[in-house]
Amino acid sequence: QKEKAIKKQKKASKIVLNVSTVAGVSLGLFLLYFIIPFIHEDDSTQKMQNLLALYGLVFLAYVGVMVGVYVFLRPYIFFFSGFAKFIFLPTVAILFAYDIYKLITG
Repeated sequence: QKEKAIKKQKKASKIVLNVSTVAGVSLGLFLLYFIIPFIHEDDSTQKMQNLLALYGLVFLAYVGVMVGVYVFLRPYIFFFSGFAKFIFLPTVAILFAYDIYKLITG
């Protein structure tokens, strides 16, 4: 019984580690938001900045929800993690790639 609890705790901490990776991606997008004007100044620069800020906020909201679930609703962390891993994050990644493609191709 105690070993099951330890395994669950290890899985939950691995989920938090993955969430911290997404937090790093979010902060990276915000960093790019400020660096982009120095790299390339164009009419699409503002659109790119808006896109990076939008998806940075989406990922940051995901991190906030997952940390809140970990702190307040720990028994449900596996459900939320599965939903995020198989539905939410792939959808956001596809939308991000599509928006970047649409921005680049005009």
